[in-house]
Amino acid sequence: MADEEVRDASAVSKLLATLTHELKTPLHSILSIADVLASEIDGPLVPEQQRQVAVIRRNSELLLEMITELLSYSSISYRSQFLKSESLDLERFIDDVVQPLQAVALQKRVRLAVDLQKLPARFLSDPVFLRQILSNLLTNAIKYSPEESEVSLYVTMEPSGMLLIEIVDSGEGIPLQDQGLIFDELFQVKRRGGQQRDSVGLGLALVKASIEGLGGSLEVKSEQGGGSLFRLRIPPGSTEQGTPSVAVIDSDQTIRDSVAACLTSEGFRPATFRTASDFLAA
Repeated sequence: MADEEVRDASAVSKLLATLTHELKTPLHSILSIADVLASEIDGPLVPEQQRQVAVIRRNSELLLEMITELLSYSSISYRSQFLKSESLDLERFIDDVVQPLQAVALQKRVRLAVDLQKLPARFLSDPVFLRQILSNLLTNAIKYSPEESEVSLYVTMEPSGMLLIEIVDSGEGIPLQDQGLIFDELFQVKRRGGQQRDSVGLGLALVKASIEGLGGSLEVKSEQGGGSLFRLRIPPGSTEQGTPSVAVIDSDQTIRDSVAACLTSEGFRPATFRTASDFLAA
């Protein structure tokens, strides 16, 4: 039953990934056309037309964000079956995550402060999971913090060998009754006034799935109107964890080699066989 559930989950995840990828293509076309219209290359727009183009662009960007969130979630759900630890240069890795977000923070007029203390030269972890955690939490912190405020990221190594990550913002905070629900799929914290946030509600579910995949823990401290603190502890990955094996069976050597190369690049350990009999005899 467990194997059947894993296969079903994998099938759903791959279907979602395919659908969301196909949805992004026409959406990019809509955004490109909106950009052309906004540039007024084909002639000036009257104020009402400018407003309409702005609405098209704003809602297209929101839809793209939702689709990207869904694609990321389906990818993480599938990848969680194949955790892959890599030796990471933490300072460089964190800088790669933070730099694109500095531009977002600047546009929002929010200061993004980074404090890295006592980091090891290398740290074993799955880079996809770790990037999802940092990127989603920092993006949320910036998005929901007021102008002229600060979002801080603090990372250090604890004596126990756990990686400690703290992200603090000055946003609206999270009501106490919602704090146990914010990591549920599709759950959205309501803004003041009862309005829901502009999101499909998978960002924090992504964080939860990634932390669970890494075997880490997460605690949240927040009060409405007083900002939020997200504190994570991530254990180092194991150098002995098994790499999933895949049998490649085909009579054509070129096809076997090509498929094996693709599998290797995705973190699998392929074994090639010319026939099924060769595989069964191995």
